Amino acid sequence: MGWRLRVGEVLIEILAETEPCLVMDAQRCGLFRALVSEMRGGVFGAIQEGGLVWVGDSISISIDRE
Repeated sequence: MGWRLRVGEVLIEILAETEPCLVMDAQRCGLFRALVSEMRGGVFGAIQEGGLVWVGDSISISIDRE
């Protein structure tokens, strides 16, 4: 995907998008139905730089364009 997400000191390489699934309802009843209409499942990634994350830390997204 070429996206990187920085949260505080942590840098995450975004690997792919995910689709909503019924497992989401195990966390919160009705969450699957609320997200599926717009396909807002989320993303997953790999930690590239570890570190601390605190409430209030900045969040930034960078996109590698080739």
